[in-house]
Order: sequence, then structure tokens, then C-alpha cells
Amino acid sequence: MTVKCSADRFRGIVNPYTGEPVEVKMLVRERGTPLFFAPDTYSTADFFPTAAQALDMWDRVDGVGGMKPRTSLKCAYTGEDLRVEEVPGVGFHLVGGFNPKALASDEEFLYLATMRDGKAARPKPAPCRVEAPPEEFTHTPGEGDEELEPTDEARKVAEAVVMQHKDALGLKKRTSVSASGKGRR
Repeated sequence: MTVKCSADRFRGIVNPYTGEPVEVKMLVRERGTPLFFAPDTYSTADFFPTAAQALDMWDRVDGVGGMKPRTSLKCAYTGEDLRVEEVPGVGFHLVGGFNPKALASDEEFLYLATMRDGKAARPKPAPCRVEAPPEEFTHTPGEGDEELEPTDEARKVAEAVVMQHKDALGLKKRTSVSASGKGRR
């Protein structure tokens, strides 16, 4: 279930590209901690039909276009280098920096969403620790085991996420995501 965040700490966040308020949402999961994201705001990870359109959307400061030198593509949040990438059949987007549409913990999301040109307004959150399930964990077959076929849109989004994080995943070439979730090179 996804809900709009109304706590004070989620108010007043502004997208540095558009100058518009960022509406933060929380994904409440059956198990695990909630995750936070802003699915309705502009992100450099958004796809466009041409590289020029992707660059035009990046080249804004508080909604005013033509404000940045195109010789150095930098993330307005983190100050990290960006690069243009084409995903055949999907479009062009910029890779690198902060993507407010990506799921994150509340502290990580707020740390990055309030950062400007790499300067943090909040303290850096502690690294997330993932624990393995207990060894006695077993799966009982039953409800929820049926396989669902993902939509074309879900496949495109999954492929875009994999492409955005391919360096961190150790992938060197273009990777496709199949319906079973297994990638191929």
C-alpha cells in the first residue's frame, strides 16, 4: 500500500530542476520497514524520446531552462556526474546522481532529496544492514505461489532500473529483464 507522507520532515522539499514541491510517498510493506519515494516528480532517470529532450529537462534551475553549461552534466542534488544513455525501445535518460523515484529508507531519501550540488542539509544516515532469514526458515507452498505475468510497462521500468544501477551490480553490457526476473546478457 502506498500513502502520502504528511509528517513535517517531508514538507518543504522542492525539486531543484522544476522548482515545484515534491510529494513524498511511503510504500508500506507486509514485512520490513517502509520505503519512501516521490513517483510524481521529475527525475533525471525519466525517459524521453530524444537525448535533446532529456537534456532540456535536466537543463533547468527551479523551472527556468537554459541555466546550465552542457559541458558538464551534474546532478542538481548530489553534484555527481551524469551521462546520457539510450535504452532501445524505451528512450533516453540521464544515469547517475539521485533518483527521487527510487525506493529508499526515510533517512536516506531525506538526506538525498534535501541535498544541493553535493552539499547535505541533513546528516548522512548510517548504512542499512540487511540480515539473512533464520536458518530454520522454510516456505510452505500455498497462497501467493502463482506466477503473474508482468506488464510491458513493468518490464520497461525494471529494465530501466537495472540499467541505472548496472555499474553497482557489476554488469558491463546491456541487460534485459525477463518475465521470470532472470537477466540475460
